[in-house]
Amino acid sequence: LGFSQITPRWFVGDQGNNSTSGSYFKLFQRAYSALGLVGFILLQAAAGPLTTRWFNVPPADQPVLEVAIRLAAFQFLFQFMNGLNNAVWSGQQRQRLMNLRTCAFTTLRHIMALLVLTFVVRDVRVYCGIFMVVTAIEWWTNHRRVRQSFADSADEVSRADALKAFREVAVLAVGVLVGTAVTQVDRVILSRALPVQ
Repeated sequence: LGFSQITPRWFVGDQGNNSTSGSYFKLFQRAYSALGLVGFILLQAAAGPLTTRWFNVPPADQPVLEVAIRLAAFQFLFQFMNGLNNAVWSGQQRQRLMNLRTCAFTTLRHIMALLVLTFVVRDVRVYCGIFMVVTAIEWWTNHRRVRQSFADSADEVSRADALKAFREVAVLAVGVLVGTAVTQVDRVILSRALPVQ
């Protein structure tokens, strides 16, 4: 969360030819991938306990819900890593490109899900699977485009600069996490108290 708010500053005014920005892209790519994998692993590990001990769902439907959560974990991973691509374009002031691609893939996800759920099968696992696949395609196509723009950059960020960047991100991340927790507390409570249906 902190990354998405502050990362664009390292790409301000750059159009993909700046070696320094390319070095920071590599640095943040590793950070986004690592944090995304941590979240993915935690969601996968929690899928079973959440299904049986947290959500109010009949035992017969628990396997379906668990699969849906596991698929959603994949979507989270790809969506989280795609945040770096959007951060680069935001910093480069290429919001038009970023918004067009975001709207296109968001529309594609919903249209495909609507068509399949309406005319083929109504299953939450199918819904989550469609979102996962389209989100993966979105991340990959965006990542390839951003990576190609930094293809000429071979430098690495110094350890001191990397630590400085992560310290700035960490300070903001704490505030964002607290704010998010406060605004989402009702959803957490309701997810425990109300039936999933």
